[in-house]
Order: sequence, then structure tokens, then C-alpha cells
Amino acid sequence: MKKLIQMLIVCGLVVVIGGTASGEDCGSKNNSSNYPNPIMCSEHIAVMKSFVDNLKNGNIDKVVNSIDYPIIFRKSGKEIAEIKDSEQFKKFYEYIFPKNKIKEIVIKFSNDNEYFWKNGRMMFGSGAIWFDLESGKVYTINHYDQKLITKMSGQSEEG
Repeated sequence: MKKLIQMLIVCGLVVVIGGTASGEDCGSKNNSSNYPNPIMCSEHIAVMKSFVDNLKNGNIDKVVNSIDYPIIFRKSGKEIAEIKDSEQFKKFYEYIFPKNKIKEIVIKFSNDNEYFWKNGRMMFGSGAIWFDLESGKVYTINHYDQKLITKMSGQSEEG
């Protein structure tokens, strides 16, 4: 057990000092280009995988905490909705991530072999969800569910 703890500490120091545990060159950190770049290092893929796993496993609090608020929802590049904070996100969670959308996102992530980043953002599934490269938080969700828009419109009419 002691050797395992020592090994974990050494691996952690390697990551903190400036690399990944595998020692790989992280293309998503080292390339300053603003063109889409399919070279992603495992630490960034792990951030996206963690989010998808939390969605899949119903870890609502972890999903909500991984969002960069306010969060914008877009369809074909056009802003269609905005969630201002975690309270509002939790209120509309079942509309933002209904079971069919969660299944769709999980499939997109597992079938995607070309995760990429652009302008300090990373994504998978043809842009289904975009993450900030530095914070790892979700900043845009590009899926559209009319129920969400209808529900949010109803809320704004009520008060």
C-alpha cells in the first residue's frame, strides 16, 4: 500500500510540474493555432469523458458543477436559450438533458475518434458540447429540445 501511495504521489508531481502522467506531448496545449486541431491529449479527453460519464450515471450535481455559467444553448450557431446559474440549470435539468439526449451524447462521445479544439475550446460529437480548454468546464451546449425552450418561455411569462 505504501508503494502504491508513493507511486501516486510521484505521478501527481509529474503532472503538476508540467506534463501528463504518460509523458505525452499535449497538442491541445502546445499549438497556438486557431484552426481546428484533432490532436488532443489524454488529460483533455478525460475531462470530456468524466462529464459524459457523470451524465450517463445520473450524477446531476457533478454535471451542474462542471458548467461555466451563464451557459448558452445554440442551434445552427444561433443562440436559442441561456441558463444563468446552477439553480436554474437544476430546475431545467430534465429538459436540458432528457434521457434520449443523454443517450445521444454518450453515443456521440464513444463513437467520436476526432475530438478537437479551436480557440481555446475543445469538443466532441461534431460540436455537441464545447468545453473550455483551461478550466475544463462546459461553455456551450449545441443540442436543441423544443420542450426546454417552451418551458423556459413559460417561466419568463410567469415571472
